[in-house]
Amino acid sequence: MFLGQKGMEALERYEQLEQYELALGYLYALKDNGQIMDSEEAEEFFLIKKAAYQTELGIVDEAENTWSQLMAKDSKYSQIYYYLAKIYHEQNNERKLVEVYRKIKKLKINPQLLRWIETMLPRYR
Repeated sequence: MFLGQKGMEALERYEQLEQYELALGYLYALKDNGQIMDSEEAEEFFLIKKAAYQTELGIVDEAENTWSQLMAKDSKYSQIYYYLAKIYHEQNNERKLVEVYRKIKKLKINPQLLRWIETMLPRYR
């Protein structure tokens, strides 16, 4: 576990109540106070939670940046690529959408996600 039971419970409570701004603030407080372990896995956990809250809050530019950081680290969590694909599709950014597609294919993450992205790319229709 990357943080204590109380920390996880508080984040889960904020998520259940859809209080993402409070969850994001609490997440930063946990990190600033050293309550999130210092490891690659913990940093990945922090970034995924941060990006998810940014996405829920509609802070698209910041969320895109955070999701992109995770993609650059070759993370294997499919939600990263799902949200990036969704953002790039909404921006009509085919070049970036193709980058996400290629990364998923390279990392062999999720075949359904690949097929979903193919529906958004003209060359696969």
